[in-house]
This record gives sequence, C-alpha cells and structure tokens, in this order.
Amino acid sequence: MIFENNHLKFKDNLNYFIIFFFIFFLIVGLFIYDDFGMPYDALEYRQQGLIILNHIGNFFFKEITKSIIGSKNIVSVHDYQKGFIFSGVPFHSSHALIEKIFFDFQSKKEVYYFKYVFTFLFNFIGCIFFYLLLKEKFNDKILSLIGVAILISSPRIFPELFYNPNDIPFMTSTIIFFYFAKRYFTKSSNRNLILISLVSGFLVSMRFGGLVYPMIFVFIYFLYDYFFLKKPFVLVTKRLLIFILLFLTFSYLFNPSLWNNFLNTFYLSINTSISYDLIFPKILYLGKFYDIKNLPWHYLLVWIGSSTPILYLFFICIGILTFLFTFKKEFNSNEIFFDSFLFFSLIFFLLAVIFISKSIINGWRHMYFLYPSLIYFSIYSFSIIKLRNFFLVLFILSFFYNCHWIIKNHPHQMVFFNSLAGKDLQNKFELDYWGLSIKNSMLQLLKNNKNVTVIGSSNTRLNFTKNLLTNEEKRRITIVDNVDNANYIISVFNGSKRRKDFIQNGFKVINDIKVDNIIINSSFENLNYKKF
Repeated sequence: MIFENNHLKFKDNLNYFIIFFFIFFLIVGLFIYDDFGMPYDALEYRQQGLIILNHIGNFFFKEITKSIIGSKNIVSVHDYQKGFIFSGVPFHSSHALIEKIFFDFQSKKEVYYFKYVFTFLFNFIGCIFFYLLLKEKFNDKILSLIGVAILISSPRIFPELFYNPNDIPFMTSTIIFFYFAKRYFTKSSNRNLILISLVSGFLVSMRFGGLVYPMIFVFIYFLYDYFFLKKPFVLVTKRLLIFILLFLTFSYLFNPSLWNNFLNTFYLSINTSISYDLIFPKILYLGKFYDIKNLPWHYLLVWIGSSTPILYLFFICIGILTFLFTFKKEFNSNEIFFDSFLFFSLIFFLLAVIFISKSIINGWRHMYFLYPSLIYFSIYSFSIIKLRNFFLVLFILSFFYNCHWIIKNHPHQMVFFNSLAGKDLQNKFELDYWGLSIKNSMLQLLKNNKNVTVIGSSNTRLNFTKNLLTNEEKRRITIVDNVDNANYIISVFNGSKRRKDFIQNGFKVINDIKVDNIIINSSFENLNYKKF
C-alpha cells in the first residue's frame, strides 16, 4: 500500500514537473523573443504571406479586398512565381491574416517581432507534439521529456525557434506529421486517416520536399497492412487511394499558389527543392570557398557533426545502433514499421543531399527537419537497461552545460560549434550567415555616437536589420553604398574579405562580437572618412 501511494505521488509530481517545464519554456520564450536580430529571409517570407493573403482575398472577396488594399501595389502570385517559388505558404499566410485582422502595428519593429512571437508559439506547439510522439512510442514520460529537452537545448536550434521563417516551422510540421502517422500505424480508423491526410497536405504545402514523407509512408504502410496484418489487397489499396486523394486535396487547399496552374507550379517547386537556380555568394567550408553547386559530398555530415552537442551525437549514434539491433531481432513487431518509416526517410534525405541535391547553403539549416528523427532514435540509447542510469547522468550534465552556454552567448547561440569543429573557425566555416548580430553592432554604434553613417561589407545587409530599430534610432543612422561616404563599416564576413583584410586596408576595429572567442562580427571606423 505504501509503495503504491508513493508510486502514485511520483506520477503526480512528474506530471506537474512536465507541465512546469513547458510553461517555463513558454514564459522564457515570450520574454526574450525581441533580443534577436533580423535574418535575411524574414522580409521575403512576410512578403509571400501578404501576396498569398491578397490572392485569397481576390479569389473569394474581390471587391472587399480591393477596398482594403486601395492604391497599394501588391504583386500577383503569377508574377511572383516568375522569379521565386513560394514556401511555407500556410504558415506565412496565417501570420499575415492574424496580423492584418487583429493588429494595427505602427512600426516595422512591431511587425517583425510579432512574427517572432507567432513563430515561437507555432514551434512551441511542435515541441508538445514531439513529447506526445515520444510518449506514444516509448510509453515513458521521462524519456519523452528528455527528447524535447535535447531538441530545445541544442544551441543551434534554440534561437531559430524564434526567428527562422521557414526551416524550423517546416521541422515543426514534420513533427506533427510524425505524430499522426504513428497514430495511424497504431489505429487505422477513418478519423486517423483524415487527420494524417490533413497534416500531410499541410506538410507538403510548407515545403514541397516534404512530399517524400507521405510517399515513403504509403509504401511502408502497404507493407505493414498487406504483408504483416494480412489484410485483403483490395481493402489496403482502397484505403491508400483514399489517403492519396485526400492528401492531394488538402495540399491544394493549403497552398493557394497552386490554384492558378497546379501541375506547372508543383513541378517547379519540387525541382527547386532539389536544386536552386540562383546567384549565391561562394560558401566558406573547411577553410575554402565553394560554389553552391560544387560543395563536397560530406558538407552536410560535417556540419551536423560539428554543430551538435557531442553527447547528443553520442546518444544518436548509440540509439541508431540499438534500433538496428532491435530491427533485426524484432522484425515481426508492428512497432518496428513506424520506426522503419522514420529510419528509411532519414537515410533517403541524407543520401539525396550527398549525391543529388544542390540546395544546401548556410550550414545545415535546410535540413533541420531531420533533427527530430535523429533525436527520436537517440532515445533508443536509454532503453539499454544496464547503461540507462549512466546515460541519464550524461544527459543531465550535457543539458545543463548546453543551457549555460545558451544563456552565456545569448542572443548569438546560432554560432555554436563543438570541439570536433577544430580551431580557427572564423576562417573555416560560415558563422553569422544571416546577419543576426548586426542589430547589436548598430545599437553599439548608436550608443557611442549621436549620428552614424555606415556601410555593410561582405554580404552584410544592414537595411534588413534597420527594420528592428525604433523610429528615433532609424533617424540617427544612415546606410550608404559607398565606403568613402561611411564613417563606420559593419561586417559579418560572409565573403572572401576577412577581418585581417579590413585591418590591412587601414580600418580601425572599434567593436567585436564574439562567441566562444570566435569573432563573428566586427565594426570598423573609416579613418579616411571626411564629413562634408
């Protein structure tokens, strides 16, 4: 009786702790969202959201939309698609709809920081679904919470939960898809069929490369239903055909950019997911500059290996080996089919990137959606009974170390490297490729000067970050295109011109932003500047 009471008390306390964990994470996020700088992609995706919203308005409420838009010139979906491909459509258009209906922001700063809040809340929901997915699989609340803790305490992932406009929301979409796919493997009811079709449509509308997941899901589920459960071929085929029909319908509804020319847009989007056709600065990788289409095959693997906490990598490797052993031992278990779906999807994407895709830039952010799968398999390592307590101690040590690192280097956690990355990282890898540290550089210049005339160098786009300044700060800072007209220069070194080159050219360093003693951003004074 005493043991049962203590057990019930532990379960109640654990439930309270889990609730506290998520609430604490939510509160922290809502307090720090406006500490971060501006990623270069933020403007483009907000524009996409407004274009799609205008397109929907013209489709259903043409006269009302015209009266709201007035004389504003919003490019049409058709014209935009001549040069760009839409991505994250339901996410960005939903944000645009909420912004326009419920808010009347008076400054760009309010507009973009609201997007950070919206993004964080969406990804927070994804964290809850990740917990539910792990609980559905391992039936262990502690292990499920460990999986979420690994995700949000990974320094590269944590800050991007707020400002990453596309890669992390797509990661969240894959998590939600995984959860409902697991539910369908557990119980193939009509309700679950509709739900998995719905989230599949949402997933592909977020990024067309997500089409791979429903395709592999159909194949694995056919094997599961027909060969393992021995269901009639006609019944299995019928249900899968219903899934495909519903999935395509939801994909179409969630993505209004397809409404004009479905087949052509669908083809172009998939093609773009495989290979960008754009002019992009050469990428610094392992001390050399590479064209985007000629990156070494090991680019993705090295980036994952050098920017993920080492103990988390250890758990991932042990977990995958444990899964493979379990796969061989328990091949006839129905549980193994969903895990096989995740595993083969993971392998497919890794091989596709290594041998086919030419779309990987800026580290591995485009492949962040693989991280939940890696963490999922890392939890397998804790199923090794003899080593479980030891691994739990390692996890706790790593978790608190990572949290300390995140706090110490806030808000520039996006430039995390582990010890495997080696030395001289400033001249080895891209660092602040999105220019997020520019905000703090600008504020530092304004703190020490009444007015500032500044230029960005090495693909450092200052105009983007200026949107996060107050109106008073904007009036005090002037961005110019010619270095001769600037008294200060800011660079995040996204190009061949390095910090030493500025110094050799006679510019004086007045401020450095460092992460782990790695200089990711420098402000220089132009000693030759003459104010007229």
